[in-house]
Amino acid sequence: MERFNKTLVTMLSAFVNEHHTDWDEMLPYVTMAYRSVEQETTGCTPNYLMLGREVTTPLDIQYEMPVDDKSIPENEWVWTLQERIEEAHRFVRLHTDGEMRRQKKYHDQKAYWNQYKPNDSVFVFFPRVKPGKSRTLTSMWQGPFKVIGKCTDVTYKIPCGYRGKPQVIHVDRMSTTRRGES
Repeated sequence: MERFNKTLVTMLSAFVNEHHTDWDEMLPYVTMAYRSVEQETTGCTPNYLMLGREVTTPLDIQYEMPVDDKSIPENEWVWTLQERIEEAHRFVRLHTDGEMRRQKKYHDQKAYWNQYKPNDSVFVFFPRVKPGKSRTLTSMWQGPFKVIGKCTDVTYKIPCGYRGKPQVIHVDRMSTTRRGES
């Protein structure tokens, strides 16, 4: 659920107005887009897993009549829906096992700290929010900054202080991209 929330916030932050006051108006459009995209782990869209079919978007209606809009007797429709959902869940169970292994392997490899060299460009995490702005929709990553040098295996000197004053920053606050925006 936390992963979905992070994705949702990232998507919302791309569409909200300057003052972050219209997030609730953008929410239906962002969630529709999310539910229509095939997920890497499952290999299916959330719509297909929940409904047993893909939803019809306004664009589908505008350019062609959906194939699924045929008159089907109610009991046959229920049967078909149940079969589709069961098929989707079987597919996900088969697909998820391999995906979980792949993701675990990737995570285990990432367990080591990133290494940076002088002059590498990095973003630094600063959990500050300007007054009147939404904490959820504000990017906490600032930069890019150039790495000045390595202090220890996990700390680096970065000119990210007031007026570019160097600060010692731990690697868990550094990234080569703004997280959530890559």
